[in-house]
Amino acid sequence: MPRQRPVVEVIDGWPELDAGRLIHRVEIWTDAAASPPKVGPGGPVMVPVLFADGLNAAIEVLPGREVIRSGQDTAQTFVIVTMHYIDGVLPQMRVKNVAKGSMYLIQVPEDVEERGVVLQLRCIGLGANT
Repeated sequence: MPRQRPVVEVIDGWPELDAGRLIHRVEIWTDAAASPPKVGPGGPVMVPVLFADGLNAAIEVLPGREVIRSGQDTAQTFVIVTMHYIDGVLPQMRVKNVAKGSMYLIQVPEDVEERGVVLQLRCIGLGANT
């Protein structure tokens, strides 16, 4: 079986994206203060807000791990989401796979080679994805 080409390669110092691997449609979500502003017991009430939609991406699932927290065995799923670069993506935002409804918390957004061409998001699964 031939080895699959990586989603992103750096050639002569520039990242190149294999556009044929961008088969997932994703959205990026963030949180904003409720309007009109509300305050709950934990501080300002935050609501989910769509940051960007209609994005094509490649989602690569990494090996997960089992974690014991408070005496409970919990699975963690890690993914790398690769797409064309968009500005303003920050840690703690969320990526949603539109087709499956899967939601991932962005831990590290990486501008590959800092060229503003390819964005890789290192994420952890949320909810039923864990």
